[in-house]
Amino acid sequence: MARTRGENIAIGFMILWLVIWAGGMMIVLYGLSSAVASGEPMAMLFMTVWLGGAGFGLLMGARKLRGLLLTPGGLPRRGRDTAWNDGVSGGRDGPPPPPPV
Repeated sequence: MARTRGENIAIGFMILWLVIWAGGMMIVLYGLSSAVASGEPMAMLFMTVWLGGAGFGLLMGARKLRGLLLTPGGLPRRGRDTAWNDGVSGGRDGPPPPPPV
């Protein structure tokens, strides 16, 4: 199945984003090694926490890229916000209508 132009753009953007993000992580890793060498504990702590968050972002980006590459037709769209009426009063849309008589 041929990919649409939008899917190709999404795949290219994710690849570019992952490369730039990983490059930023390498720069911070270099800074972390400099902080370790100079013995700066606050810089080490900050960069370690940042690298943990950035690693999570990199993992989520890689999972999305994998989904874009392996799912025919692209990833499924998110569901719409549905106004539920399950009989619970005081919901987001106000109280439910009274039952028919």
